[in-house]
Amino acid sequence: KTTFSVLKKSFYGCSNYPECKFTLAEHFRKKKLTKTNVKELLEGKETLVKGIKNKEKKPYNAVVKIGEKGYIDFISFSK
Repeated sequence: KTTFSVLKKSFYGCSNYPECKFTLAEHFRKKKLTKTNVKELLEGKETLVKGIKNKEKKPYNAVVKIGEKGYIDFISFSK
């Protein structure tokens, strides 16, 4: 069984490494993911990340999900 834990305070990794090499960064677009965000992403669900900043440093919210390639993909945006 694979479980996840924080490693080196920068990403979540599989407990059964090296068999599982999946990792999830603790930050997304310089915004720290909440425990709820991480839990929902690892369960394959969509999650709302609040307060991401764009190039002009204006905050916005985004619904994201882990895509087929294992990266966080944007689903939708809001202010």
